[in-house]
Amino acid sequence: HTPFAGLANIQHSITTDLSQLSEITVSEDRTTTTIDTGNLWGAVNHKLDPLGVSTPGGRISSVGVSNLVSGGGMSFYSPCVGLVCDAVLNFEAILSSGSIVNANVTHNFDLFRALKGASNNLGIMTRIDLPLIPSGTIWGGFLAISTTYSPQIFLFFTNFTNSSNYDPYAAVIDTKIFSNGSWYTLLHMAYTKPNVINPPTFAPLIVFMEALFQLANTIALSITSVPNLMFDLSF
Repeated sequence: HTPFAGLANIQHSITTDLSQLSEITVSEDRTTTTIDTGNLWGAVNHKLDPLGVSTPGGRISSVGVSNLVSGGGMSFYSPCVGLVCDAVLNFEAILSSGSIVNANVTHNFDLFRALKGASNNLGIMTRIDLPLIPSGTIWGGFLAISTTYSPQIFLFFTNFTNSSNYDPYAAVIDTKIFSNGSWYTLLHMAYTKPNVINPPTFAPLIVFMEALFQLANTIALSITSVPNLMFDLSF
């Protein structure tokens, strides 16, 4: 889950394959989920979405659960709950001694705190417990625009992050893409309060894009689900 070698393993050493750890369970009261760390985030959200719930987790369906959580992790819900690792209620981990332990606020608290962003330095993470969030349908999608219009995009972000305008349900990820000899800005947006259409937080950006392309009401943003809002990266 990084663009360079050597972060999670060492040459001529071993790599631990967790892909057989693939169970996902939901508590009877639908307040928490227990996720084996061999899962991919796409599988997690496809399991949760039919139940009308979601959880702080990855935005890319092909990213592994442990990869994201062990490094911190950004999610569509980060403006509300912080990093994914901050939301974890319990870690199950295998220590270098071979012991299998749980780490949470009442057991192994020092390990619980240390695992929140410690990568793979303190053990092999095999299971996590996360809170569930009512999801329903949410608003979001993608916008792509030439970096020629970066000043307008920067102005939007300036206002978007202004404390007086802060909206904890609004998430936007800005990615720069080089394609066919040109640079583009890809905006991946989500509004995680269920069943809100055209949230005012994003109105200035949408109005600008529609005026620029004269494509009123055709921008690729819609009411959708968390699994549909994720995107996939093939390796």
